[in-house]
Amino acid sequence: MSGARSKLALFLCGCYVVALGAHTGEESVADHHEAEYYVAAVYEHPSILSLNPLALISRQEALELMNQNLDIYEQQVMTAAQKARMLLGT
Repeated sequence: MSGARSKLALFLCGCYVVALGAHTGEESVADHHEAEYYVAAVYEHPSILSLNPLALISRQEALELMNQNLDIYEQQVMTAAQKARMLLGT
C-alpha cells in the first residue's frame, strides 16, 4: 500500500471510530442505539483545487491537493467529535 493510501485508510478508519462514538468511554454505541437518535453535523468547505482545473497535473500535485482537503476535513471531524457529534455529513 502506498504512503498516501495508508494515510487515507488510517484517516478513514479514524473517522469511522469517531462516527461511532467509540472515542469516549462515557457512552457506548449500544447506548446510542437504545436512545434511537443521533446528533449529526453537516460540513462543507470550498475544495482546494488546482489553479487551472482544465490543465493536467502530476500525480504528486493531485495527492498534495487531496491531502490539503483531507487535512481540513480531519480538523472538522475532530471538532465534531469534541462536540459529541456522532455523524459528520459532507
